[in-house]
Amino acid sequence: LFERAAHDELTLKVASDFSGWSFRELMRDLTPVAPLDYSLIFLGQASVGGMARLVRINIEENVIEVARGINRLFSLHALAQSLPFYRFSQAVPDEQHNIKMVTSFLTLAVTTRLAELYRKGHKPLILAKFLDEYQHYCNWMRMLRGAPANFAVTERLAQVLAEERGSRVILQPFASGGDVLVVSEPGVQQGLIKGLGAALRKQRIPFELDYASWRDGNSKEGLKVEQFLEKGIMSSFISSGLKALRSRDQDGQERKIFLSTEEFARKRSSFDVLVDAKESRIYVRGRALSSKELHSTKTTIKILRTLDAHFGKEVSASALPPSSYIDRNEMQSKIVSPLMQIVKKRLGKHLPLTITGGPAKNFTMRLDAGEVKIYWLE
Repeated sequence: LFERAAHDELTLKVASDFSGWSFRELMRDLTPVAPLDYSLIFLGQASVGGMARLVRINIEENVIEVARGINRLFSLHALAQSLPFYRFSQAVPDEQHNIKMVTSFLTLAVTTRLAELYRKGHKPLILAKFLDEYQHYCNWMRMLRGAPANFAVTERLAQVLAEERGSRVILQPFASGGDVLVVSEPGVQQGLIKGLGAALRKQRIPFELDYASWRDGNSKEGLKVEQFLEKGIMSSFISSGLKALRSRDQDGQERKIFLSTEEFARKRSSFDVLVDAKESRIYVRGRALSSKELHSTKTTIKILRTLDAHFGKEVSASALPPSSYIDRNEMQSKIVSPLMQIVKKRLGKHLPLTITGGPAKNFTMRLDAGEVKIYWLE
């Protein structure tokens, strides 16, 4: 995404907003025929164990180093050859920026090859280039986000079946589990998916075919948002009584789960800490905190929400929501200590909430990942 300055200089614009266009809007000379078959298969929910999580953390550290190198390589190449007027708007990109840059490069590479595929059809060389770029992208995203527990064996079986047919197949997992996207040249998946399902069921691995482009076709409406909880949009296919819960895993990644009213009532007592901002209540293992236990639940929720928005980072007193607890001692005695003591008493666990600095208003607070899991009722 580039922004043209008044002196005709192009500057890379780093923003938190996302924009999207259809291929038809971006590239008007594309053929309307899809040069690929794709399907969605269900393998069950994601399952990343403790050791797997440590491996992912180590991989992410390596990725950050690789990202810095790739970022420098592309930057210098662009500055020296392709675009002499090109510069980064951030002089010293942070780690997340580096990861986003590499992801952007890989995404653009896939998009470029896909456009070429649409223009020229699935000729062997063009198809091979697209599948190569798409495999690089999928490998990168899997390192960053993980995959369903049964993904590795599924991918290998699919590749063997594709090789038997003299073709290739790419599987893209999603960290939250559920569906896996399967991509191949036309005419390959009809038999492959059937054989894959039989092989997985034989190994007692859950398998369902949720969507097949050769059977279900493409929607004329394109991508349609059926549900967007943050904007109050609820799918008509889901019960209006559905409860949406948000939490974070051990590496700080945000996760969402959806429970029916009955499931929520049954499982509420199993949650370490449940924050119901709408009702201004905090529950520890299903028991609501009283005003005797916590001086102000509303203020505590506002503070926790701010800390969660800056998860793993120091938040200064001036950045916290306005409250009567502007003094470090008051914040410690009325909010932090009571909450931590209640959690320790009921769960036998340490709440990873810290307050440092002071005295008076010169303090910071921080919320980290730990043995206590906090759920937010959306």
